[in-house]
Amino acid sequence: MIFTYYEQHTGEPIHFLAEYSVKHDVLSTLECDEGGNALEDDYVDYDPSQGTSSIWLTELCEDMLKHMRTKYAYQIWLKEGGI
Repeated sequence: MIFTYYEQHTGEPIHFLAEYSVKHDVLSTLECDEGGNALEDDYVDYDPSQGTSSIWLTELCEDMLKHMRTKYAYQIWLKEGGI
């Protein structure tokens, strides 16, 4: 899934391609262009217990993670035992 945010100071769009692992509750992100073409070589995993190198980037990752957890809520519920 592609997320678009805007740089704090310049207002330039920044696009992230994100994948979520329900099994490990980890978000993997990759900076990309509008079409989803990678601008970097590899994904970076975001672990909420570790955070990132900046508060702004942590907030972005938390936003993406919250969205993914909502999107995959049923799978998470099943993983945790379901009924």
